[in-house]
Amino acid sequence: ASGGGGRPMKTIRLAWRAAHDGGAAIPGGGSDRLSDALASLETRSGFLRVWRALCRSHKPLVLHNGLYDVLFLYAALVGPLPDDVDEFKAAAAGMMGEVWDTKLLAEACAGYADSSLGATFATAAAEAAAAPSPPAAAPHASSLPALTAEPAGASDTGPGAPSGGVGLGGGALFTLAPGFTRYQDTEGGCAHEAAYDALMTGAAFSHLRSRHHAPLRLRSCLALASSPHAFSLTGSPDPIALSNGDPGGMPP
Repeated sequence: ASGGGGRPMKTIRLAWRAAHDGGAAIPGGGSDRLSDALASLETRSGFLRVWRALCRSHKPLVLHNGLYDVLFLYAALVGPLPDDVDEFKAAAAGMMGEVWDTKLLAEACAGYADSSLGATFATAAAEAAAAPSPPAAAPHASSLPALTAEPAGASDTGPGAPSGGVGLGGGALFTLAPGFTRYQDTEGGCAHEAAYDALMTGAAFSHLRSRHHAPLRLRSCLALASSPHAFSLTGSPDPIALSNGDPGGMPP
């Protein structure tokens, strides 16, 4: 390239290099600016590290109405969404472990007329209160560990005792750790707080699975809005029908 008057120009690339122990500091406070920039990047990349750790671990991911979440997480943390749906499904399935959608599970079984998160949680809580002991049957195969019910009435107030059961009765869906009472009242209006929504989703899934409403055919499937089908992240390229003609619910 040439500058004014035809004089040749050179392109020079400058990069800051942090001073090592015993070395000279970069003039002009460059080391401090670099440290500040790296600290800022570390803070802003917080959830990206969580997402990558989750993907590396291949731990099960439990969501409610999760298709939107998976699409958003992919676009925000992985890259632009592929134009081809099969390409997206292959990429998503290769990154994550098994995925469960509590909205889909609620829609696929009898007794859950409203599959919104709050209603699903409330129905699960009412069922747990009415019948604390799940029916005796073999649990569904999964990479999830066995789920054990909290002992009924575990609401003692002594040192180290749980803060109380959440579930409106003796058959609590779960108990809270000592001192954590904010979410003890299931009608406390905490819906749409991220932590409370996550708690409701996990508790609802635990209950649905304990009642054998998490059939393997719906593993890694996500609810489709206003549709009698499910979107499978693996397996069949076609949507999966929720009902197989059994009015009593979905068998394994």
